[in-house]
Amino acid sequence: MDAMNKKNDLHGNGISEEHFTFYLLMLRNVGLSLVSRNNSKIYTLYSAFTVLCAYSFFAAIILDTIRNKQNLQYAMQNVHGCTGIACTLWIHQCLRVQKNKFVKLMVLTSSFTWEDLSGTSADGKTSTMAAMFPRIRKFVKQMVISIIVFHGSYVIIRLTSSEKRELTANSFYLFDVSRSPVYELILLSQLTGFVFYGVMFFDLWGLYATFICIACSQLEKLRAKLLDIRQKDDVAEEDSGAETDQEEEEEEQGLVQTSQRVFLHMQKQLNDCIRHHQQIIRFMNAMEDTLNPVLLGLFFIAMTSICLSAFSIVMNLGDAMPIIQSAVICGAMMFLLFAFCRLGEELTHHATSIGDAVWNSNWVGTPVSFQGCLILITATANKKFCLTAGKFVSVSNNTMVNIFNQTMSFFMFLLKMKDRPNLDQHQESTAT
Repeated sequence: MDAMNKKNDLHGNGISEEHFTFYLLMLRNVGLSLVSRNNSKIYTLYSAFTVLCAYSFFAAIILDTIRNKQNLQYAMQNVHGCTGIACTLWIHQCLRVQKNKFVKLMVLTSSFTWEDLSGTSADGKTSTMAAMFPRIRKFVKQMVISIIVFHGSYVIIRLTSSEKRELTANSFYLFDVSRSPVYELILLSQLTGFVFYGVMFFDLWGLYATFICIACSQLEKLRAKLLDIRQKDDVAEEDSGAETDQEEEEEEQGLVQTSQRVFLHMQKQLNDCIRHHQQIIRFMNAMEDTLNPVLLGLFFIAMTSICLSAFSIVMNLGDAMPIIQSAVICGAMMFLLFAFCRLGEELTHHATSIGDAVWNSNWVGTPVSFQGCLILITATANKKFCLTAGKFVSVSNNTMVNIFNQTMSFFMFLLKMKDRPNLDQHQESTAT
């Protein structure tokens, strides 16, 4: 077992290669190394180049927005792009500043065992959270490739359909970019920045989903172990009953000793469950401490983007293209909230289900010390755990629904305010 753990250790940090190598490699490809401390000078220069490309592209879009602030439709188009980029830059800053916390969170997973995790439930009808690891990696890989191909196709069409030397997006630089080789270098920097944005966002979501699935799979394993204590006890009692039927003259002292051995075995199993539960709680608390700043920024930017999209739709009623663009941005931000809140709700559900598993175990007739341990697990499980965004709001379905409802209320308010001048004018003409 020790040899296997050393084999799966990533760069000597105790990080499992199986779950995190793909995401760490993606981050390294865009210039952010979480685990390697001694990077070469060439990689350091490459990292500085990718970060410079990403942030300079963002600054160029902001400058272009300020420069064309009189054209509201044009400015809103740029603002939509800025909000999406702001999400990825916030993720980059959080990963860079909290690098040690993310590494520590990955190292904590090394205390868990994975060999006995099944991809399907006991009845074989549903998939467990352990089966989600390869699906998450596949989804992240497909999304990154798809968005790069889509944007690459858009850039090719944009550049070839115009006689001028267009850039990949609306942006403004303080120097002339139409001359070679400056134009080609700016194109390269913008394309590099876009790859940086796509990889950074989907990699963070992949890490987030992986952390959630690790915690949920371990909680599923703990639930199965608690129920297995009941099953083991039943088997022992059946065996004792069979022996009693076969050996009717067995002495009562022998039965007492058998019962004591059964309870000692159950107590040993329960002690293992308690230690396992404490490890999971320690991991979940570390996950909350690490992820809540990231989620705070993402939620704030997403809600701002949704409100701006609603405003843009109302202001451009009758113009199809701005409405479609704003609706797409609004839908993307709502999907972002759904992707994070749904997984947060799943973690909360799995954490509270441990109390149900304790109740369904065969605790009736067990010693007082055994029941006291069960009460300890139940009391811990009843303390509802949920991830939060900056300690302000929970990452749950309830939060997601509240945001959607408030967005709809804001949209209807804007519609009413836009129609109010026409309504007042109509009332004045009627009165006249």
